[in-house]
Amino acid sequence: MTGIEWRLNRIFSSDGRAVILPVDHGIALGEIAGLRDPLKVLSQFLQLPMDGVLLTQGLYRSTNPSLWGRGGPARILTVDSFFSDEDSLVHDVLFDPMTALAEGFDAIKMIMMWDQPAHTQAAIVKHISKTIVKAHKLSVPVMVEPVLNNGYGASDPLLNNAVRIAFEIGADILKVPYPDSLDTLNHWTMSYPVPFLILGGHAITSPDAIVKMVQEALQAGAAGVTMGRNIWNRPEPQGFQLMKTIITLVHGK
Repeated sequence: MTGIEWRLNRIFSSDGRAVILPVDHGIALGEIAGLRDPLKVLSQFLQLPMDGVLLTQGLYRSTNPSLWGRGGPARILTVDSFFSDEDSLVHDVLFDPMTALAEGFDAIKMIMMWDQPAHTQAAIVKHISKTIVKAHKLSVPVMVEPVLNNGYGASDPLLNNAVRIAFEIGADILKVPYPDSLDTLNHWTMSYPVPFLILGGHAITSPDAIVKMVQEALQAGAAGVTMGRNIWNRPEPQGFQLMKTIITLVHGK
């Protein structure tokens, strides 16, 4: 077993599936609704048997070490960020994969905003591919999130191309929007032999709609979900119960 395989086994349960809670939004968006007290959110949801948490270096260092005990969830470090205005988007790498290794993370994650001018696309691919090469030399797996800045879920040729390019440059895990067509998701999961995790997006959707989305995604071959805003940006009892339901759906227990 390689180092990458060992770390992927930290993220994915024996059934090959995973439920990951992202709490890394602050590194790109600053203070956002539902995550004003990130330590409280983490402490609450780490009571549940999640498989992983997607977070930043500062947040991880501020947590109580007891939260990451022997049976604790895998830790995935967000190593890049983006900043945008009406005219442009700038993407850059903030942390080296060696940081993730030294801090005890199990993987790193990068975002791939794809509905951008060609020169921005080229810069993003360069940043991500160079980081993947560095990470793989250290046996650290890389999650890549190909998305469209101006919309989640659309079965757009741009999104299809982004997913394909993320696979081609060596992503070990793909975190993807839920596409409008399940045929599209099935095509991705059948054509690109890496685990696909469905993201929740920024729109707050009803719990019933979330449950339906997760069920359909699993049937189309997804390996699980990485869902944050649609979980913790709800009244506390509702978000906690929804995460419990998602864990049951993904792992069947």
